Amino acid sequence: MLKKPELVFIPLPEMGHLVPTVQVAKLLVDLNPNLFITVLNIKPPYDSKITAFIDSLTADITTATTSHLKFIDLPQSDQDDASKFMSSLVQTQGPFVKEAVANIVEHSNSVPDSPRLAGFVLDMFLTPFLELANEFGVPSYSFYTSGASFLGFLFDVRVLHDEQNVDFAELQGSDIEFNFSTYVNPVSIKLFPTGMLKPEGFTLFLDITEGLRQMKGIMVNTFLELELHAINFLSRGKLQIPPIYPFRCGSSGRDRLRARAEWTPVLVVLTATNEASKGMMGRPADYENVAEALPEGFLDRTVGIGKVIGWAPQVAILGHPATGGFVSHCGWNSTLESIWFGVPMAAWPLKADQHMNSLTMVRELGLAVEIKTDYSINDGEIEIVKAKKIEKGI
Repeated sequence: MLKKPELVFIPLPEMGHLVPTVQVAKLLVDLNPNLFITVLNIKPPYDSKITAFIDSLTADITTATTSHLKFIDLPQSDQDDASKFMSSLVQTQGPFVKEAVANIVEHSNSVPDSPRLAGFVLDMFLTPFLELANEFGVPSYSFYTSGASFLGFLFDVRVLHDEQNVDFAELQGSDIEFNFSTYVNPVSIKLFPTGMLKPEGFTLFLDITEGLRQMKGIMVNTFLELELHAINFLSRGKLQIPPIYPFRCGSSGRDRLRARAEWTPVLVVLTATNEASKGMMGRPADYENVAEALPEGFLDRTVGIGKVIGWAPQVAILGHPATGGFVSHCGWNSTLESIWFGVPMAAWPLKADQHMNSLTMVRELGLAVEIKTDYSINDGEIEIVKAKKIEKGI
């Protein structure tokens, strides 16, 4: 009798990666009664919010999925430096991952009705665990937490580097534009992730694309109606990449946006990084008293017209019928949540894939308006966006 399959998910311990990975794991076991999934949780010692979220996972599992979805917390590292922790994560966590998977295999071999190990599902930054999957004789897949357009961008950048010897660092600050397969419009180099324009950062991007190339398959955190052009291109080439979005989008996001057009807007503004406000204010979530993060008198000037809090339940706010607008950094999860709830966006990206996501929303799809899509933070130099420009976007 053939045993049912079990997949081992290994998410990156960052909220933007961990949350959608857990969502997609729950979705998969809900859709397939023959599938079992084990999520290996890596707890960063320096972030209590991520640790608290991981601790809450077991309690949140519904009775229907308890037997098919389980979470294993790996031993916590004592490395409290975030950069060092992330750069050595595969090496330091590798032995713990190997032990946990070995226990799964041993249980499968000793218990007749237990599932069999069928494969690894790795975060885009954790594809080096492919070697461990090979040791256990199972394939590796990746859950890509960004969108299909940005995935195609990464592969095209790799081709330009490998086959045409393009040095992107030398082009930083120029007005050059590139045509990428998964974007309809030309893409300015000003929208590239700033880390990609530095030698050490570009090496990381090369490593990501090389790791993704070695995967048996890639699940992309998107849906067909949103990124039709990108998905069509990727699926007709050598890559076969099925889009999968944990929220199961049903009705059209455009329809929901139209429905909200007549509502009174309540603006949601999130500050995503204290780098963007150095010298003016910090990130509210980093302070016990949010007033310490704001310019003097700010709270007094906004009494009755706004509210500043340290950490917002973003999904709950976006889902509230009174919310009519979202000033967003355009992180991919925020973008998907905004579309899902039909909340129009004003795009103000800061880092990573956010500028490319804002391009998708503003120019490719027309689902957002621009505040400043080419906003930049370079080597501590902070670009000031004036109130008039912000007001125009909103």
